[in-house]
Amino acid sequence: MTAPKRKPAQSEGGNKPEWTGTGVPDWMAKFGIKPSEWLSVTKAQIRTQMRPDRPLKVQLWACGILHTAGYKGELAQTKRNNKLVNFTPAVAIREIHQDAIEYYRNGGVVAADEEFLKLKETKEDVRSAFESLEEDGLCVRKANGKLLRDLTPEQRQRLPSGSIEYYFYLTPEQASPANVRKQWARVTAPPSPPPSITEGEVGKSSLPPVSISQVLKTFGFERPKKEVFTSPDYQKRVVSAWLAAKKLFDAKMTEVGTESLPVVGPEILPEVGTGGGAFESKDERIGALERKRAQAAPEAVHHHQPSLEEKGPALPLKKSDDEKPKPLEDGREYLNAREELKAIYQAKAHEPAEVRLLNQLEGILGNKGHTFEEFLEKLRPHLPNEWRNPAGFLTDFARKAFLPPVEEPALKPKPKCPRCRADNQRGAILEGGKIVPCPDCSTDPAWREELEAKEAARVLKSKGAGG
Repeated sequence: MTAPKRKPAQSEGGNKPEWTGTGVPDWMAKFGIKPSEWLSVTKAQIRTQMRPDRPLKVQLWACGILHTAGYKGELAQTKRNNKLVNFTPAVAIREIHQDAIEYYRNGGVVAADEEFLKLKETKEDVRSAFESLEEDGLCVRKANGKLLRDLTPEQRQRLPSGSIEYYFYLTPEQASPANVRKQWARVTAPPSPPPSITEGEVGKSSLPPVSISQVLKTFGFERPKKEVFTSPDYQKRVVSAWLAAKKLFDAKMTEVGTESLPVVGPEILPEVGTGGGAFESKDERIGALERKRAQAAPEAVHHHQPSLEEKGPALPLKKSDDEKPKPLEDGREYLNAREELKAIYQAKAHEPAEVRLLNQLEGILGNKGHTFEEFLEKLRPHLPNEWRNPAGFLTDFARKAFLPPVEEPALKPKPKCPRCRADNQRGAILEGGKIVPCPDCSTDPAWREELEAKEAARVLKSKGAGG
């Protein structure tokens, strides 16, 4: 018994089969795909990679594939009002969020809408993940025919919404050489020796894994250029310096004791690990944040203010102009502008600022070439106002505070009547002691009647005053 012949799939546009004689779908054949270079998968299979337990850049890749292969092309698209438009990060955020809610609800999780709202990715994290996909050769972003990464920050800011094109090529490009070298360094690096723990150190928690960016940020160093930052030698130097600082930290902690550390409010601990990014799932980022809050809870630490002898000498740190102490009206000083902004946020929101919000603001300002110091100068006039949504206000203000002033289009002045100098065809002149419509420009009958009524009222009033 022979197997029944498969009915060829139909294209969306009509009854023409979408299969070539070689068995390759027409739209794939146009891009040079050969019979042995393709296969069929379902949307459900692709959507498994959009689950919240996957890294963000994997979720975005799967979302991009649905919006390219789903529309039979390499350009990611979506439908709006029955029209094809460019795929945008907002579409990806919405679909990944919807899949996350469905994932948890199907697993029996019952939660309020506010809890599910925490699963939503930020535009900054999504933008960072797309940059990582580009470095991996899996996605290409273009605008006006040019690669987005070749445009300056100013040119990117001027791009209209929805004008960026996202391409997911059927034959992906080679990953960037820098990424390949980093991966090679990872797989060939010798395994780290297990930490030695003495009897007196049992129960102490070790610091999280080192993040080069966070170490530089913690100690006040600016991030160098990309080619320097990604070099193995530079990263080894940072790690070496970090380990040396950790030894000093451990020694000081052993000398002072954790019970003598001052705590002022439930401050969030600084991030030193890999942090929220393209390689970490949403669950991992939220869980790390909750653990930091729990560790920073004031109930868990005695409120003992140490003396100067207990504090010991401060570690020498490099400080930029943005990190000079900032005096307040009540005489207090903060270490730098970032710390002052945290205090402002806490006063407005009645809760500590999340590290992710501060990093997001720093990224927005850094892309524009500005610092927290300059941002605070712009922000101070708005401090007396009520902030209904402090996080949203700060994010929006950071994007708009340094934009150039908008100039209204200048209009050509209206021609003026040579007799009465009016430019609205409602002129009046004084003739024989009376105010009468201008004979040259006052052509509106309603205006003439209005003016005559006003003149009659004025004459009547003057007669009454004289009598």
